[in-house]
Amino acid sequence: MLAEIHLGPGALSQPEGPFPSVGFAPACPIAASRTALGRACSPASFALDLLSPKTDQVPRFAAPRLESVAVGNAGEQALDLYPGRAGTLRVDVGTAGHRQHPWPWVSDQDPCSPRVTLKRYPSLKKSLRDRGQLSHFWKSHRLDMVQYSEDCTAFTEANEPLINYLDMEYFGEISIGTPPQNFTVIFDTGSSNLWVPSVYCVSKACAKHTKFQPSQSSTYQAIGTPFSIQYGTGSLTGVIGSDQVVVEGLTVSNQQFAESVSEPGKAFLDAEFDGILGLAYPSLAVDGVTPVFDNMIAQNLVELPMFSVYLSTNPESSLGGELLFGGFDPSRFTGTLNWVPVTQQGYWEGRVGCQAIVDTGTSLITGPTKDIKELQSYIGATPVDGEVRARCSNLNVMPDVTFTINGLPYTLSAQYGDSMAFCTSGFQGLDIPPPAGPLWILGDVFIRQFYSVFDRGNNRVGLAPATP
Repeated sequence: MLAEIHLGPGALSQPEGPFPSVGFAPACPIAASRTALGRACSPASFALDLLSPKTDQVPRFAAPRLESVAVGNAGEQALDLYPGRAGTLRVDVGTAGHRQHPWPWVSDQDPCSPRVTLKRYPSLKKSLRDRGQLSHFWKSHRLDMVQYSEDCTAFTEANEPLINYLDMEYFGEISIGTPPQNFTVIFDTGSSNLWVPSVYCVSKACAKHTKFQPSQSSTYQAIGTPFSIQYGTGSLTGVIGSDQVVVEGLTVSNQQFAESVSEPGKAFLDAEFDGILGLAYPSLAVDGVTPVFDNMIAQNLVELPMFSVYLSTNPESSLGGELLFGGFDPSRFTGTLNWVPVTQQGYWEGRVGCQAIVDTGTSLITGPTKDIKELQSYIGATPVDGEVRARCSNLNVMPDVTFTINGLPYTLSAQYGDSMAFCTSGFQGLDIPPPAGPLWILGDVFIRQFYSVFDRGNNRVGLAPATP
């Protein structure tokens, strides 16, 4: 395999002149050979030969994972900032055969499948920035906005990166109990539990959010199993209870969920959401709880064992997005769905060499810090007060980024995301240790551009360009 970077005029932010040799090293074994970078007005390139697994060690069908990154021409402006114009940046991190699966149910797709409207609110990071508290937040949680690394030996649901939720903007409504108690939640394909604040929560974060009152629900049953998830430097703890959960008219009976009694620091104090509803596989669930979507399937509440996600790119739209249970909506995407097999049933991911997951619970695109810092340098983005910024006036000279997944390209263009004089980068360094990492996470920045279908029946993810 070969990773190659070609940079043309305007691709680098440095002044005209000789540049030192630079290496873009994906977090897989590599043997690098480089050529010196030329002047700003001359094309420059270097190559990385990646050491791929032996042929007999590669599964027949590759999983959803990053194969390459490429840089092309910038498109129209809308939301976040990605690397943009002038040249080509390509990084292959594995080999994968391309397989498009025929879709036998497309003609039977039910237009009346339950649709959860996703609302869009300012992210926690934006709220902290507006109050001048973002830099203090990073320091108080001992976080590095450029190089983020969890102090853990494995990346599991019980140890969730706090950074994943700082930029979240899309939320939906559910209810728990009889009569219903309403909550705003993140629908998260990167975790498997449902949790909401308990009326017995003693943390300041709970004071600003809706709290579940078990004594007010006639269908509630106490389970009492202790529950804990690590978020950055603090833990969210609680107990497991059981009640009916309603998601857009779908009533899930006897659903076990966590009632949080302690939430860490400022992590959730100013968040727009009350809790999180996980949509990943059961193997990630803390305490062996059956996830909400698995109970939907078991209780015959959905026509098909799948759900799909659409996120609007228009910040002014009343519709932030849509989560559809039991099928997908062809009007939300163009062309055909490219189906990518899931080879490891935990996250919606696969593993051959380097790996990637599609995750609605992560707002940005995250990857190994070394790789991300290279991308940030090419777009001229620098750390400022708790985030990585670049001047919006430079958007027209910034390159696109193309992820090649399962043999097909998925291109993200530089987009405008703020009314201020700067744009924030859509990339974030996140170092996840083995055995789960190194790992790339394609979050909402990616899903806004590509309609995503999560098919549990066939263990695969479908991707297609989203309609505006």
